[in-house]
Amino acid sequence: MSEQTLIWQEGDTWCRAMLDRWPDPAVDLRAIVDLKTTPDISDEHLVKAVWNFGYHQQADWYERGYRAAHGIPAEFYFIFVQKDPPHLVRVVQLDEQLRTIARARNDEALDVWRTCQATGQWPAYPPVGDITLIGPPRWARTREESW
Repeated sequence: MSEQTLIWQEGDTWCRAMLDRWPDPAVDLRAIVDLKTTPDISDEHLVKAVWNFGYHQQADWYERGYRAAHGIPAEFYFIFVQKDPPHLVRVVQLDEQLRTIARARNDEALDVWRTCQATGQWPAYPPVGDITLIGPPRWARTREESW
């Protein structure tokens, strides 16, 4: 089935994920697949996209949900499709180091959520009216210290 919502609990926290494709454990297809479009399917670009967009955390989250719903693990795959012709396609799976980082970040996010729920204190930008002082980006400072 396509585009299914997965809902589960981790401790006392309700969680959800929106799967592009729902794997059917009845036919032993325990593969979660997520489709992404990209302008470039080179290794360098895909690594950067996974990191910058948090796709590694998405993969961990979906795997958690599937395991919670079915009691069995599923493998997560990204299918990257190049936006422009010839629309090249790459199937990507994340290595164990990236998966470990994703688990830790998702655990931390759950802890922050639970703390905010319990205390009523939520992270936010400074209140309206407060002034934030910013300077040039780090890369510009190292190049042009004389400004």
